[in-house]
Amino acid sequence: MSLTITTLIEDSNLLNEKLEFEHGLSFFIEHDDKKILFDTGSPGGKFLINAERLNVDLSHIDYMVLSHGHYDHTGGVTDYINKYGSDFTLVVHPSVFSRRVAIEKGKEREIGNAFTQESLKQKNVTIQHVLKPMSLSPSVHVVTDFELMPEYPREHTDLRVEEKGELHVDHMPGEVVIVLNHPEGLVIIAGCSHIGVVSIIDKVRSTYGQRIHAFIGGTHLLGETENYLEKTLDYFEKSDMHKIGVCHCTGEKAEKRFAEKLGSRFFKVTTGSVIQL
Repeated sequence: MSLTITTLIEDSNLLNEKLEFEHGLSFFIEHDDKKILFDTGSPGGKFLINAERLNVDLSHIDYMVLSHGHYDHTGGVTDYINKYGSDFTLVVHPSVFSRRVAIEKGKEREIGNAFTQESLKQKNVTIQHVLKPMSLSPSVHVVTDFELMPEYPREHTDLRVEEKGELHVDHMPGEVVIVLNHPEGLVIIAGCSHIGVVSIIDKVRSTYGQRIHAFIGGTHLLGETENYLEKTLDYFEKSDMHKIGVCHCTGEKAEKRFAEKLGSRFFKVTTGSVIQL
């Protein structure tokens, strides 16, 4: 069972100076005879440039999966469509289309999408909503509908989502992660883990009743309190996961602590990383 995950773009560029990098994330996943684009980085389509430089053919994908409705994960959607067309299925939680802002010094900064559901339909995009765990193939699944864990309280309050005309704190229970079958256990690929990375891992484990072999993606530990960071790191250290690769919103401080606590189980995901499991 072949599984390859190519990091098309991420916040750092440690492997190849010829690759673009930005505040954003995009993975290309090849597994179970399926080709999946997971997130599309920030506006401008730099992930498309990197794909060409990495000799990754994105012209024919089966699915585009969006983790959540922030510009640094959805910014390249229209760039992709303009280049390659709409012959794919877009898999999203409906909340991906909600208006989202960050509160900075008392002011709102728009951080959502530059497109709407209607504008994508006008481009003939097939949209598949996911409200609960579902399978895209026998070995490829998507999971959403997460819950805040009281023992791992999120302490960021600057993100907001608009619901029925009012802004509310955005813990993003509708974030979508990809789960892949692997001979040694499940592989989780996450965008940002806004709801809490432990919440995501525990939901996947309880949903499928299998051990987690690897976690790859953003953990949203950047700027978190020492208490939250330490509790999360302890969880990973005590887990039986074999491989833990983090990036994007994890932050250098947390990445350093991951490396110290996890040793050879840890690896840094950066633009151009090709992960074969």
